[in-house]
Amino acid sequence: FELKPGSFHFLTGSSGAGKTSLLKLIFLAGKPSGGKVFLFNQDSARLPRAALPEIRRRIGVVF
Repeated sequence: FELKPGSFHFLTGSSGAGKTSLLKLIFLAGKPSGGKVFLFNQDSARLPRAALPEIRRRIGVVF
């Protein structure tokens, strides 16, 4: 799925549905067990560690 810049979204679901897992992938706090995550047109698996703080500053996540 794709989220447009400046848009707001929320996740709902029952316990164990994967909400926290998905948010961790978006916030680069976890790695996918399959597939790929692209943030700002960049493959998250190929981002250098030094780039993570800047990308995280551009994303707002509230638990």
